[in-house]
Amino acid sequence: MQTWGIQYNPALSGEIRIPTRMLPALVLDDRKVIARRAAMELLPSSVVNLGIGLPDIVGHVANEERIHDLMTLTVDPGVMGGVPASGPEFGAAINCQAVIDHCSQFDFIDGGGLDAAFLGFAECDGTGSVNASRFGNRIAGCGGFINISQNSKKVVFMGSFCAGGADVSVREGRLHIAKEGKLTKFVERVGQITFSGPGAAGRVVRERARRPGRRSSTDDARCPVERHKDNRVCPKNLQCFGVRWTCIDESHTAEP
Repeated sequence: MQTWGIQYNPALSGEIRIPTRMLPALVLDDRKVIARRAAMELLPSSVVNLGIGLPDIVGHVANEERIHDLMTLTVDPGVMGGVPASGPEFGAAINCQAVIDHCSQFDFIDGGGLDAAFLGFAECDGTGSVNASRFGNRIAGCGGFINISQNSKKVVFMGSFCAGGADVSVREGRLHIAKEGKLTKFVERVGQITFSGPGAAGRVVRERARRPGRRSSTDDARCPVERHKDNRVCPKNLQCFGVRWTCIDESHTAEP
């Protein structure tokens, strides 16, 4: 098996190059709504890391919008450029420009080579801290999450408000939530700190004089929010979390 999901695809190994217009479009669901909003944070001529899970479909959205070739999309196993694969094919890319070894890729990441990173999360709390390494009693570990989130110039966390059994659909240009998930992802305090909100805020203050401020944001299907410097999340809503709060579905329409 070349990947977990496919026996062999020569476009993933660089033997052939295929027209990316041939790639099937993603179904418009809540995951794609989040990915489309996150893709609005992509900038031309930037080097971008896409994490596993929900973030890995940002590359497909960029391809659908015909902008994937305006920046270099990467995944931490060592693939540079092209359209990163998602799901069980994560770690490879269609029409990649280069494949380097894992250690060299993290040398690049640790050296500040990333302009932006798109990452998932299990929990987020009122300080802006993120848990992406422990899910209840199951410890998945942080992997390269800390290296990537601490060394990227911009970090976009992607996820939903709830998980586990949510019934969400997209109809007539709106997000319809028939049933919330059982698990709330925005909590009073995260179960484990994989990304420190206060630590990031302090780093912005220390580094403002010598380079542009770091910025992190969180994208949900209902409402993209941003964190700048020492802004906090309100316990009851997200209005105090960021500079702007523009929601997608009519039941959550608000301005800060």
